[in-house]
Amino acid sequence: MEKAIELGIGFVTGRANVCKIINNYFKDMIRQIKELETPVNITLFVLYDLTYRGVERLDFYKIIPEVYKDINITFITPENIEEEKKRIIAKTDITYEEINLFLGNGHAKGRNTLMHFAYRNNMDYLLFWDDDEYPVANIKDNNKIIWKMQDNIKVHLKNIQNADITIGYHCGYISPIP
Repeated sequence: MEKAIELGIGFVTGRANVCKIINNYFKDMIRQIKELETPVNITLFVLYDLTYRGVERLDFYKIIPEVYKDINITFITPENIEEEKKRIIAKTDITYEEINLFLGNGHAKGRNTLMHFAYRNNMDYLLFWDDDEYPVANIKDNNKIIWKMQDNIKVHLKNIQNADITIGYHCGYISPIP
Protein backbone atom coordinates (compact mmCIF):
# COMPACT_ATOMS: atom_id res chain seq x y z
CA MET A 1 0.00 0.00 0.00
CA GLU A 2 1.21 3.46 -0.86
CA LYS A 3 2.42 5.64 2.01
CA ALA A 4 -0.10 8.29 2.97
CA ILE A 5 0.74 11.95 2.43
CA GLU A 6 0.87 13.87 5.68
CA LEU A 7 -0.78 17.22 4.97
CA GLY A 8 -0.76 20.00 7.51
CA ILE A 9 -3.22 22.86 7.24
CA GLY A 10 -2.12 25.78 9.36
CA PHE A 11 -4.14 28.56 10.89
CA VAL A 12 -2.38 31.52 12.52
CA THR A 13 -5.21 33.20 14.33
CA GLY A 14 -6.40 35.52 17.00
CA ARG A 15 -10.01 35.09 15.95
CA ALA A 16 -12.19 32.43 17.52
CA ASN A 17 -14.19 32.16 14.27
CA VAL A 18 -11.51 29.72 13.12
CA CYS A 19 -13.61 27.03 14.80
CA LYS A 20 -16.59 27.93 12.60
CA ILE A 21 -14.45 27.64 9.49
CA ILE A 22 -13.19 24.22 10.55
CA ASN A 23 -16.65 23.04 11.61
CA ASN A 24 -18.25 24.26 8.37
CA TYR A 25 -15.63 22.98 5.92
CA PHE A 26 -14.19 19.77 7.38
CA LYS A 27 -16.56 17.60 5.32
CA ASP A 28 -15.31 19.27 2.16
CA MET A 29 -11.71 18.70 3.28
CA ILE A 30 -12.48 15.00 3.67
CA ARG A 31 -14.30 14.88 0.32
CA GLN A 32 -11.27 16.34 -1.44
CA ILE A 33 -8.75 13.88 -0.03
CA LYS A 34 -11.03 10.91 -0.73
CA GLU A 35 -11.06 11.92 -4.40
CA LEU A 36 -7.26 11.62 -4.62
CA GLU A 37 -5.40 8.52 -5.73
CA THR A 38 -2.89 8.68 -2.88
CA PRO A 39 -4.14 8.42 0.70
CA VAL A 40 -3.85 11.68 2.67
CA ASN A 41 -3.92 12.32 6.41
CA ILE A 42 -4.86 15.84 7.46
CA THR A 43 -3.55 17.56 10.56
CA LEU A 44 -4.92 21.00 11.35
CA PHE A 45 -2.46 23.20 13.22
CA VAL A 46 -4.22 26.00 15.09
CA LEU A 47 -1.77 28.54 16.50
CA TYR A 48 -3.81 30.98 18.49
CA ASP A 49 -3.00 34.35 19.99
CA LEU A 50 -5.04 35.33 23.04
CA THR A 51 -3.92 38.96 22.90
CA TYR A 52 -4.96 39.79 19.31
CA ARG A 53 -8.71 40.14 19.91
CA GLY A 54 -8.83 39.62 23.66
CA VAL A 55 -10.63 36.30 23.32
CA GLU A 56 -10.64 33.50 25.86
CA ARG A 57 -8.65 30.29 25.47
CA LEU A 58 -11.82 28.16 25.47
CA ASP A 59 -13.09 30.09 22.42
CA PHE A 60 -10.52 28.21 20.31
CA TYR A 61 -11.72 24.77 21.42
CA LYS A 62 -15.23 24.88 19.96
CA ILE A 63 -14.53 22.36 17.25
CA ILE A 64 -17.32 19.80 17.01
CA PRO A 65 -16.49 16.16 17.89
CA GLU A 66 -17.31 14.91 14.37
CA VAL A 67 -14.24 16.75 13.00
CA TYR A 68 -11.92 14.61 15.11
CA LYS A 69 -13.08 11.38 13.41
CA ASP A 70 -11.02 11.95 10.25
CA ILE A 71 -8.80 14.94 11.02
CA ASN A 72 -6.01 15.36 13.56
CA ILE A 73 -5.95 18.70 15.34
CA THR A 74 -2.90 20.18 17.00
CA PHE A 75 -3.34 23.35 19.00
CA ILE A 76 -0.22 25.46 19.37
CA THR A 77 -0.66 27.41 22.57
CA PRO A 78 1.39 30.31 23.89
CA GLU A 79 2.87 27.83 26.38
CA ASN A 80 3.83 25.40 23.58
CA ILE A 81 5.67 28.21 21.82
CA GLU A 82 7.60 29.21 24.94
CA GLU A 83 8.53 25.58 25.66
CA GLU A 84 9.73 25.12 22.08
CA LYS A 85 11.86 28.25 22.35
CA LYS A 86 13.50 26.85 25.51
CA ARG A 87 14.10 23.50 23.80
CA ILE A 88 15.75 25.14 20.80
CA ILE A 89 17.89 27.44 22.97
CA ALA A 90 19.08 24.47 25.03
CA LYS A 91 20.19 22.56 21.91
CA THR A 92 21.74 25.42 19.91
CA ASP A 93 23.71 28.63 20.23
CA ILE A 94 20.59 30.71 19.56
CA THR A 95 19.71 33.29 22.21
CA TYR A 96 16.24 34.12 23.51
CA GLU A 97 16.35 37.44 21.69
CA GLU A 98 17.23 35.68 18.43
CA ILE A 99 14.57 32.97 18.75
CA ASN A 100 11.99 35.71 19.38
CA LEU A 101 12.78 37.11 15.94
CA PHE A 102 11.26 34.11 14.18
CA LEU A 103 9.06 32.10 16.58
CA GLY A 104 5.95 33.43 18.29
CA ASN A 105 2.68 35.14 17.49
CA GLY A 106 1.88 37.59 14.74
CA HIS A 107 1.42 36.87 11.05
CA ALA A 108 5.04 36.19 9.99
CA LYS A 109 6.33 34.68 13.23
CA GLY A 110 3.16 32.63 13.52
CA ARG A 111 3.69 31.13 10.08
CA ASN A 112 7.33 30.42 10.92
CA THR A 113 6.17 28.71 14.10
CA LEU A 114 3.60 26.65 12.21
CA MET A 115 6.24 25.55 9.72
CA HIS A 116 8.48 24.54 12.60
CA PHE A 117 5.73 22.49 14.30
CA ALA A 118 4.71 20.94 10.97
CA TYR A 119 8.33 19.89 10.40
CA ARG A 120 8.57 18.47 13.92
CA ASN A 121 5.33 16.53 13.28
CA ASN A 122 6.68 15.03 10.04
CA MET A 123 4.29 16.76 7.66
CA ASP A 124 5.06 16.29 3.98
CA TYR A 125 3.26 19.49 3.00
CA LEU A 126 1.81 22.50 4.76
CA LEU A 127 -1.03 24.65 3.44
CA PHE A 128 -1.75 27.92 5.22
CA TRP A 129 -5.40 28.77 5.49
CA ASP A 130 -6.51 32.20 6.67
CA ASP A 131 -9.16 32.45 9.34
CA ASP A 132 -11.01 35.11 7.39
CA GLU A 133 -11.08 33.53 3.93
CA TYR A 134 -13.52 30.76 3.28
CA PRO A 135 -12.73 28.24 0.51
CA VAL A 136 -15.54 29.53 -1.68
CA ALA A 137 -15.70 31.99 -4.55
CA ASN A 138 -18.66 34.13 -5.45
CA ILE A 139 -19.42 33.88 -9.15
CA LYS A 140 -21.97 35.77 -11.19
CA ASP A 141 -24.17 33.37 -13.11
CA ASN A 142 -27.21 34.67 -15.04
CA ASN A 143 -27.32 37.87 -12.97
CA LYS A 144 -27.29 35.80 -9.80
CA ILE A 145 -24.41 35.32 -7.36
CA ILE A 146 -23.58 31.70 -6.59
CA TRP A 147 -21.05 30.41 -4.09
CA LYS A 148 -18.68 27.85 -5.56
CA MET A 149 -16.58 25.56 -3.38
CA GLN A 150 -12.89 25.66 -4.25
CA ASP A 151 -10.87 22.46 -4.09
CA ASN A 152 -7.86 24.15 -2.54
CA ILE A 153 -6.48 20.96 -0.96
CA LYS A 154 -6.56 18.98 -4.20
CA VAL A 155 -5.02 21.81 -6.21
CA HIS A 156 -2.36 22.42 -3.56
CA LEU A 157 -1.32 18.75 -3.49
CA LYS A 158 -1.29 18.55 -7.28
CA ASN A 159 0.93 21.60 -7.70
CA ILE A 160 3.22 21.38 -4.67
CA GLN A 161 4.88 18.27 -6.11
CA ASN A 162 6.67 20.45 -8.67
CA ALA A 163 7.17 23.56 -6.54
CA ASP A 164 8.74 24.62 -3.30
CA ILE A 165 5.79 26.76 -2.22
CA THR A 166 2.18 27.16 -3.29
CA ILE A 167 0.02 29.99 -2.11
CA GLY A 168 -3.43 28.58 -2.78
CA TYR A 169 -6.81 30.13 -3.33
CA HIS A 170 -7.49 33.64 -2.11
CA CYS A 171 -10.91 35.09 -2.82
CA GLY A 172 -11.31 33.17 -6.05
CA TYR A 173 -7.85 33.07 -7.59
CA ILE A 174 -5.02 30.59 -7.34
CA SER A 175 -1.31 31.27 -7.40
CA PRO A 176 0.90 30.02 -8.88
CA ILE A 177 -1.22 29.54 -11.95
CA PRO A 178 -0.68 25.92 -13.03
